[in-house]
Amino acid sequence: MMKNVKKASPEFATSETFVWWDMDSCPLPSGYDPCRLGPRIDTELKNLGYNGPLTIIGIGNLDGVPHDFLKALSSGGVVIKQLQLGSNMILCVNEALNSSESRFQPPLTMMVISAVHADLLEEVVSVFYIRGALYNLLLAYPYVTEHADPEPSSLLVDNFGGEWVWDRFGLLK
Repeated sequence: MMKNVKKASPEFATSETFVWWDMDSCPLPSGYDPCRLGPRIDTELKNLGYNGPLTIIGIGNLDGVPHDFLKALSSGGVVIKQLQLGSNMILCVNEALNSSESRFQPPLTMMVISAVHADLLEEVVSVFYIRGALYNLLLAYPYVTEHADPEPSSLLVDNFGGEWVWDRFGLLK
């Protein structure tokens, strides 16, 4: 299910999109083919006019995750990142956004897939606010957390591109 999703504005239509997927709080549904995740997200974004380069980064505690599962994700275009002891997704995203790497410079679209997006959203919003209007945010989260946080669109106004529910009827259809 999509909610409040906007077509890409001209400045974001060909800019880079980074997807930060919290593998711990938003695991793939049982039986979902991990090879499909990257192409599915790519198709959804292209349908909305996001045609620039796409990088999907899956972050989580990979201890005990089967090698075949990780290999399938990787073959579908997902970069896998093991969370280091004492780290979390907020720190990883914050580090990337505050880096001087040219790939994180505007214009930039960022999709955050996380069930615990309130703190993460606050961090991303503060960085976006400091840097200016050439950043665009997209969100995806499980249905059960849908109303747990304030509406992101009220926090971001022009910098909010849309939100999806992380399930087989939403982003993963």
